[in-house]
Amino acid sequence: MARFIRLGFLLLLGTVTTWAAITGSISGVVTDPSGAVISGATVVATSLSTNVKTTAVSDSKGFYSFTTLNVGVYDVSVSQHGFRDYVQTGVKIDANSALRIDITMQLGIARAVGGTNGLPAPVADALHTLLDGNVKKVLISVCLWMPYLLLSKRVNVTFRHRVEA
Repeated sequence: MARFIRLGFLLLLGTVTTWAAITGSISGVVTDPSGAVISGATVVATSLSTNVKTTAVSDSKGFYSFTTLNVGVYDVSVSQHGFRDYVQTGVKIDANSALRIDITMQLGIARAVGGTNGLPAPVADALHTLLDGNVKKVLISVCLWMPYLLLSKRVNVTFRHRVEA
């Protein structure tokens, strides 16, 4: 009988300890620069004290949620193909806190066009800025000139050479 009482006491103690776990949550919406939601973005919350990574994926409305994060300080990072990686450091989770972190992702055209691995940070930043601006100019030029090129009788559809007039 005493054995059952001890077992019951241990189960009760374990239940109370589980109830006493102190957690908080982070949630938000992932959007692009125009405000459109980004679905399928991978959001990772990394505990700085334990280095434990908790992962969530944004749904069709761009919403993500970490419902039970232990109290502590976290880095929140977001990645999605075609966008620059987003990192917010030092996010503090207190007991029963519910933080809202809405994230706006920036287009990552320059990073995809020019690999800058191994370059010093100032040089890489300058290169990203240069490429990003030039890629936008090229895209605008293509939008302006493409109808002319497609409708012109002097341009071959493959754009490799011009047809003689």
